Amino acid sequence: MPWDCLLLEAGWLALLLPAPAPLLNASGALTTPLAAALSDGEAVHPAAAFLVRWLLFRLMIGFGKLKFRGTSASDALYVRDFMILQPMPSRLGWLAHVHLPTVAFRLLLKGMFVTEMVAPWLLLLPLPSDAPCRLAAALFVMLMAGIMAHGSFGHFNMLTTALALPLLAPDASPSLLWSPRGAWALDTLHGLACSLALLLLVPLGLLHLPFTSGLSRGFAAFPQIDQWVSPRKKKLMALVRALQPYRICHSYGVFPPHTAPGLKIVPVVEGSSDGGKTWRRYAYRHMLSSSGSPPRWCAPHQPRLDYRMFYEGIGSTPDNMMAGTLALHEPYALSRAGLCDRLMQRLLEESEGDGDGGGPVTRLFRTDPFRGEAPPSLMRMVLIALEPTPEGPTYWREHAWALHRPPTGADASVWRHYCDEPEVLHWDCLFFRRACARHLGAAAD
Repeated sequence: MPWDCLLLEAGWLALLLPAPAPLLNASGALTTPLAAALSDGEAVHPAAAFLVRWLLFRLMIGFGKLKFRGTSASDALYVRDFMILQPMPSRLGWLAHVHLPTVAFRLLLKGMFVTEMVAPWLLLLPLPSDAPCRLAAALFVMLMAGIMAHGSFGHFNMLTTALALPLLAPDASPSLLWSPRGAWALDTLHGLACSLALLLLVPLGLLHLPFTSGLSRGFAAFPQIDQWVSPRKKKLMALVRALQPYRICHSYGVFPPHTAPGLKIVPVVEGSSDGGKTWRRYAYRHMLSSSGSPPRWCAPHQPRLDYRMFYEGIGSTPDNMMAGTLALHEPYALSRAGLCDRLMQRLLEESEGDGDGGGPVTRLFRTDPFRGEAPPSLMRMVLIALEPTPEGPTYWREHAWALHRPPTGADASVWRHYCDEPEVLHWDCLFFRRACARHLGAAAD
């Protein structure tokens, strides 16, 4: 998830920031007023301050470049449809999709363009005044508030807001060119670390900037790199592959902006205890599961299974061959036993081991239709489409589309097929296959 990438990258940058003054004493009372504690702390190193701006710049430009590159007039209502198409729409998003006039969505899209494609450049202007930077930060905070209101994206909005809020304070982050020479403190370990981080993360960020979040950890493993003639470029990509496990830099950008029907496509799990005559549905804890599912808001909580089912419904999960390029950083994702197969097997195993169906995987769902009854012997997954209904007793009109996974019983071979031998890894995982060959050879020696 891009917000996981943002959290990891911001965590590395936090190591370069000074420790804040304690707000509470041993008895839990405020030691100093909150405003004074936030403004009177130790000065931030200019390189660390710039790297925070650099992260916000790449984040916003990353989302904007995918959203507005190659768009046309037919995509002007992208925001209206995204209110429903997004992974976890809220009730406010549902209401906006149903009731707001089209002109409002056109204006929102223009506002997003200014915030994501124009405002980030204000962070990098070499000006003595911090007013442009404060304006950009204010726009980022307002955008994050709007996104958080109409959908749940984990901790993404709160973390982005936390990165932008300090830039609203006067003189909080002076430009690199206007920082006094003594502020660099190159004779200290902290000053040297901040300067080296600047020299590493700026070019590394430029290298990641053209790619989307899905390619953040995969582009350096493209098999085409092996055909490059230049040894310098090969060594550069080898360095990027060596740094990627530490997650110090990422690409950003998801959700292309093309207008599409306002439908939620969801794969739902169903079980049967009578040999497939009748099927009962497991309801997700947060994701929509039926026509009676209300839109739920759960941020900053990140329901991993529910989010994964969103990508499963649109066919862009790592274990989908169409998305093989996205999974080059995780070669075992293209195994013969995908997540849906493993999920159904685990539900069957837990129902056999516990008559009440109270296992950890079963508890990921809001309801267990077989609790206290005969356990299921078969599992299947069905693809449904949910259409918003402005008038009616429910939020959605359900359409059954297709069988997503055929009925299956308990099958222990799923776990044997989950992690294949290195020799049968996907053929595009060229560098991983070579690494496995070297390790296997070393083990044999």
